[in-house]
Amino acid sequence: MPGSVPNKVSVRFLLKKYPVTDRNLGCGYNTPASRSSQEHWDYAQEIAPDIFRGIAIGVIFLLLGFYRTETKIKNRCSEH
Repeated sequence: MPGSVPNKVSVRFLLKKYPVTDRNLGCGYNTPASRSSQEHWDYAQEIAPDIFRGIAIGVIFLLLGFYRTETKIKNRCSEH
């Protein structure tokens, strides 16, 4: 799991810098809805980097929350 955040950030960067143009390659933000038309495909590739950024930020906050909770539990239990 620790490697997933850097992976999402790198995927975001790659999708932003090199957007996928061919729907048949199986790359990019590839869903049935995005493959339904060229307009849908272009829009999905445009917003995909922002989606990955949001996911990465969410995972970072989730991991920080787990870390803080575990630290507080360990500190409180070691006092007793």
